[in-house]
Amino acid sequence: MTIRCNVLALLACLGAACSSNSAVQRSREFLAEGYLLQAFGELDEARTLQLQDGGEVDAELEAEWQKMRFLYLLEQGRQEIYADREVRGIALLEESLEIRPGEAQAASLIERAKLKLAKREVATGTDLLLKNEFEAAVSSFRKAQGWKPGYAPAIEGEQKVQAAVSRLHGEAQKQFLEAIRKLPEFRYPEVGWHAQAALDRDPSRDDAAEVRQRAMRELAQKARERADTSRDAKNYGAALMEYRTARGLWDAMPGIGDEITKMEREVKAASNTEQAQLQMQGDRFERATALLDEAFELSTLERTTINELRVQARRRMAMVAFHAARDLELQGLKQEALVAFEAIQKDWPEGLEDEQARIAALKIDITAAEAAYAAGDAAEQKGELAAALEQFQTARTYYAKYRDTAARIAAIQKKMAPPAADGAGSGG
Repeated sequence: MTIRCNVLALLACLGAACSSNSAVQRSREFLAEGYLLQAFGELDEARTLQLQDGGEVDAELEAEWQKMRFLYLLEQGRQEIYADREVRGIALLEESLEIRPGEAQAASLIERAKLKLAKREVATGTDLLLKNEFEAAVSSFRKAQGWKPGYAPAIEGEQKVQAAVSRLHGEAQKQFLEAIRKLPEFRYPEVGWHAQAALDRDPSRDDAAEVRQRAMRELAQKARERADTSRDAKNYGAALMEYRTARGLWDAMPGIGDEITKMEREVKAASNTEQAQLQMQGDRFERATALLDEAFELSTLERTTINELRVQARRRMAMVAFHAARDLELQGLKQEALVAFEAIQKDWPEGLEDEQARIAALKIDITAAEAAYAAGDAAEQKGELAAALEQFQTARTYYAKYRDTAARIAAIQKKMAPPAADGAGSGG
């Protein structure tokens, strides 16, 4: 039994050796043709198979795999550096150095990658310095020195940042002093400008920020006072602009939002009022009334004026209806005129013109015409043509176009006319 096991183990070793030799041979062929990735892949696959189930790797295969792995890591690291992925490239190359410590080519590539990274950080830091982003610039210059300790451009860049900060701090102080000198003179625009200049040079200057805030609030208050003056003068558009200026200078100014809202409504109301007056000139009173109603709801300062215009528009619209009713009356259409005047009376119970007197007169005429017409009709049915004619004529006197009065009169007159003389035989 022991002999059999030994034989099986020997056969397994021989099989592994054959497999290793085959993989090594194929790997060398791939490498000779310039296919490094495939060459390493052959060996790596064979090694992985031998490691499965706790197996051991053939010594020749392991040696060849280590050699090929070094070449693979070296090439991959180089490609990563060329692709500007230097950090990844450095990691691969450092892994290759674990196989061959001190290998010159790998070490040279690592230094090249670190130099690229340092140069890139210096370029970034220089750009940030030009933008006065000092903290970020210093961070970039120090990162560059982390990649290349003692790297002169990075050290110079950090020194430039320190010089710029010192210079700006000095300029910031100068601008701040200019700002506070002008405060007693109430020259707030200049105060604000100098304080902002100080902050631009040194954002940490809380004293400059406070002076600037004071100047901005003073300017905002002045703008609000101008706005109030314009509002009181009924120049709502100008007031709105000044209120907005005040808010731009001091966003949290108490009550400024409400003032802006009020002026926006007044400006809209004023626009509606102007449009309504144009509509009234063209006798488009319904549209004018709608615009004025909206303006009345919007405004709080011009309601009296707007309401007067509403009454004016309503009266002018009523006068158009009054003249139309008067035209009906003049045409003898008394019933139609009566209806029109009564509609006006309903809308204007306090009285528009003399519609109440006209209504009373029209009712008298229409009532008299109705009574006379009825009497004429009754007389005609009795054959009393003379009496009927008189009644119909009375009805026409009161209301010329009442029903068919004119036709009835003509018919009766025809009946009452003497027969025409017979002209036959009247010769010679």
